[in-house]
Parts: sequence; structure tokens; C-alpha cells
Amino acid sequence: AALRIRNEVALMAPDVVFWQAGAADAIARTPPDELKDTLNQAIGWLKEHEIDVVLIGMRYIRAMARDKHYQDIRRAIRDAQREQGILRVGHYEAVETLDRIRRQRGESPTELDLTDAGALCMANFLSRALAAKLFAKPQPTALPAPSPTGSDTGSTPAPSAPDQRAPAPKGN
Repeated sequence: AALRIRNEVALMAPDVVFWQAGAADAIARTPPDELKDTLNQAIGWLKEHEIDVVLIGMRYIRAMARDKHYQDIRRAIRDAQREQGILRVGHYEAVETLDRIRRQRGESPTELDLTDAGALCMANFLSRALAAKLFAKPQPTALPAPSPTGSDTGSTPAPSAPDQRAPAPKGN
């Protein structure tokens, strides 16, 4: 995945990469430390190229809630996110919470119900992450006011630096 991301970045030159990590690694039984190292290296490379990264956490699958390897992969993603200081969309946590609430209400949500709910959550999370990317950047400093163009009124142009002042008028 890291090599594919580098290739896509070279082709597309994005400002931000949304990376859903971990599912293939969980299926392939990738060692969690290996995944974490790969994430840290790839995210570091993206940051060196001034590309923001948002990690998207793994899906909540009720049957995997007690699977040690699946949970270790989740932890590896969270650890890489914290070490890199980037945003992580907590997809698993959001859907797990929805599942718990629905069960407390006496409902019996199916995996399909949870997948649908997760898709709605994902859209909301991604739109918020994108909005944060667009609007949380430092704004450029204000440009100095343009100096007035020469006119027949004999006015003095505005000073170019804040500590310079036009001479005070003489008289009365």
C-alpha cells in the first residue's frame, strides 16, 4: 500500500491523502509492528512532501471484536497516528458504539445494518476532516494597503512601513 500511495501521489500531486489502513494486513496476518513501521515511514514521506494525511481506522466487525490480531492491528494504526500527530477517523469506535446503543434498545442490528451505519458515519467523518483541512490552515497575512496614486490634490502617499509617518501639517 505504501508504494502504491507514493506512485499515486507522484501522479496526482494531492494536498491530502485519506488512507484506510489495516484490513488487508489483518487478513494477511501482518505483524502489527511491521504495519506500524510501514505507516510511520509512509506518513513521514508524505509529510516531507507537504501532503496532509488522514488515517481511516478499521471497520467494526462484531465477530472480530475478540480477535487478538485484529485488535493488535487496530492498536498499531492508532499508535502510528499518535506518533505522527495526524487525524485518525475512528470508524471502528463509531460503529461499535452504534451497535452497543442499538442492542441496549433491544434492537438486533445485522452486520449489513452496521455496514450501512458505518458508511453514513464515514461520510460525516470525511467531510469534517476535509473541512478541517480546508479551513484550519493559517490564513495568509494581510497585504499592506495600496498607496494612493498621484493626484492633483497634493496629498502625501501613505508611509510604506508602520513606523514611518507622514510629516505633520504646518500652520495654525
